[in-house]
Amino acid sequence: MAPLLAHHRFSADRGAPASARRFARVTLSNWGFGSVSDTVELLVSEAVTNAVGHAASGGEMIMRQIPSGIRIEVSDYGSGIVEQRNPGPDEVTGRGVAIIDALASRWGVESDGTPRDGERHKTVWFEFDHQAV
Repeated sequence: MAPLLAHHRFSADRGAPASARRFARVTLSNWGFGSVSDTVELLVSEAVTNAVGHAASGGEMIMRQIPSGIRIEVSDYGSGIVEQRNPGPDEVTGRGVAIIDALASRWGVESDGTPRDGERHKTVWFEFDHQAV
């Protein structure tokens, strides 16, 4: 049996995070992984919001079953660096990567170095192990 795989493209607009959350919720429900839907939706929302807001880019989300559980990848074409910040108590942004770090089993950032319109492709990924699923 082939591993489960789903793709979702998003545009660089304010509706992209909501669309990605809906896609994640429906996909997880169809796959029988609804127990992690709330957490996955939160992390998808953070990653897509960062892609749209910081990279000013649309992109693609890929959800896949992996031997240890589920992997979600959010790719964009922005040139920025993804890093965990330590925002002050009055800052309203800057907590997305920390939320991903706290809730995912593993996470990371990859760049394939493929230029598009003078920019490079990068992917933020995070995984949930079967214990969390």
